[in-house]
Amino acid sequence: MLRLFLALNLLFLNLYACKGGYDSCKQKIIDSQTIKNCSLEIPVNKNQRLIYSKTTPKAKIIKHDPFLNLYLVQDLKGFKHSFKINSQPQLGYAAVNESDAIEGKIITKQVGLNSLAHFGEDIVYPSILTSSCCSLEGIVTPEGIIEKEYIQRFISSLSSDYSDIGIRVKDD
Repeated sequence: MLRLFLALNLLFLNLYACKGGYDSCKQKIIDSQTIKNCSLEIPVNKNQRLIYSKTTPKAKIIKHDPFLNLYLVQDLKGFKHSFKINSQPQLGYAAVNESDAIEGKIITKQVGLNSLAHFGEDIVYPSILTSSCCSLEGIVTPEGIIEKEYIQRFISSLSSDYSDIGIRVKDD
């Protein structure tokens, strides 16, 4: 009986804990100063930011991914409520920036570094892809969406080096 009670409580917690729209996510983006001059500076740890930028940031770079224009940099100011990368599958997402939240689904998944994910709705760059709990699901770039699996790999790996050498062919 206790197991049934705990299971139902967890179910209701997961179903209703993050309802209420994306206003809190917009406010978190504003408070953390995530969007700056067409680049994204996402606080991912207490003293680190994940940056998507076409130009090199003026901060101490911990590591850099030249293929995806990602930087992990040291954040001296820090932000108490950093964005967590969600490890649970989600049904819906929203591309959120300082003023809008456009709900939709990912229609094509990211395949490698050359084919980024695509969203079912028209979205504005720069934005982050988030769930209703304001967890980081992806980064919206002009080329597409960098999904959370690649972001997590970049943040957690010791190096951002790739081990493949070769030619990429696209069949039209």
